Amino acid sequence: MSENYDTGDLAGAIEAAPAGAATGRPSAWRRLRGIVALVALVGGFYLVANSMMAGGEGTAYFLDVHEVKARLAQVEGRQARVRGTVIIGSYAFEDASKTHRFNLQEQGDVMQVAYRGPLPDVFKEGMPVVVEGVVRGDMSIEAREVTAKCPSKYEEGKVSEQAKQRM
Repeated sequence: MSENYDTGDLAGAIEAAPAGAATGRPSAWRRLRGIVALVALVGGFYLVANSMMAGGEGTAYFLDVHEVKARLAQVEGRQARVRGTVIIGSYAFEDASKTHRFNLQEQGDVMQVAYRGPLPDVFKEGMPVVVEGVVRGDMSIEAREVTAKCPSKYEEGKVSEQAKQRM
């Protein structure tokens, strides 16, 4: 099968082509897609970089005790990670329920913690910890995990003799 093309018709088709189609310039739609893709790429890079540098703590996120108090209505009944220092003299262990109870303090605000399970070896009164669990409306938390911050230097005399015997 041979087809005959009329070159006159082909020239007319080229002249009737939409603007920008034969000139090699991208259409407005193609330029818009490119701009949107570039903005999305830059935004994604910003989010990844920002999450990696958040507060010098990597991607680990937690609230301090004073932040929980300020946002209590928003975090009540929800899972949260809370950071604070264990108040010296506040630790108690209830044999009947196998529950560790202690208080965290941060900037003068106090949060009560109840935790069932083994405490980390480095857990001590006067040391910073992060607890994870459900926040209650009375500024307490039912913790399901306790992580003790391992200080670079242990300071003598921060733990009461009574607490040393209970631990």
